[in-house]
Amino acid sequence: MRAIKSFFFYAFFIILILGAYGMIKPYWNKYWIHRDMENAAIYGTKHDRKSTLAFLMKKMKQEDRTFNEEDFIIDKDEDRKVTITLRYKDQIGLFGFELKELHFTVTASATEIKEYY
Repeated sequence: MRAIKSFFFYAFFIILILGAYGMIKPYWNKYWIHRDMENAAIYGTKHDRKSTLAFLMKKMKQEDRTFNEEDFIIDKDEDRKVTITLRYKDQIGLFGFELKELHFTVTASATEIKEYY
């Protein structure tokens, strides 16, 4: 009897851990996507849009993310402020079943800073 209780306890604990992982993963991915986009925005303050997009796509490919160039909107104004926007969908899933679809909009921006000494 004790062995059965122990088995069910461990099975429940493993399911709980996997469920928590499945719920946190989309938000974890969003955080790292935002970090990569911030790096690309900083890069874009010194480079043109085409180079910035190439840099961003290289970062996304390194992380095995499946975004296309059309998924990103890159704006650069005359003050060299770069804003990158991405809209995408992710899902919360458990054991291959989709529990909820999430819609994310991630925006990163950077402005060129000139230091005078």
